[in-house]
Amino acid sequence: MNKIILLLIFLGTGALAQNINNGLLLEYKFDGNADDSSGNGYHGTNYRTSFVNDRFGNPFSAAFFNGIDSYIDLPNLLELKPALPVSFSFWIRYDSNDYKDRDVFNTSFKEDESSGVVFNSQASTGKYAVNYGDGSSNYTSATRKTYVSNSVIEVGEWHHVVVIVSSGLNMKIYVDCA
Repeated sequence: MNKIILLLIFLGTGALAQNINNGLLLEYKFDGNADDSSGNGYHGTNYRTSFVNDRFGNPFSAAFFNGIDSYIDLPNLLELKPALPVSFSFWIRYDSNDYKDRDVFNTSFKEDESSGVVFNSQASTGKYAVNYGDGSSNYTSATRKTYVSNSVIEVGEWHHVVVIVSSGLNMKIYVDCA
């Protein structure tokens, strides 16, 4: 089962901006709902996700995914598929060693197409992984690129994760600033 808190998902091309809100498309605080607090109105739809205490014990401040059928559906809009580079920042805690419970987000929204950014874990090692697909209808090493971090997922521990995808060949994952 996954317990995930995404205090901030920051997507944008303003990588050199001094103000973190420049280029901000989405911000989900998960403070009892899946509403976008960026001001853009890209609210998520909650499906069987409950809101629980976050890493500081604040009530209803983290989204709990049961690992079976709970998820938050984000709007499938062109505005939420920005050109690269793109970055994501979030706090996460896994409550399971099962790699099948470790899909965190997918920006594709297209069946049978390897497109967008996917964040999960590498099944064989339990390390954090980010994948980027070029929009092809097949899943090969030529159409879907993967970057695996050096950090192994620690079950039951909160970690801050930043993912930066500059291109299919230039991706980075920072866990707790490393």
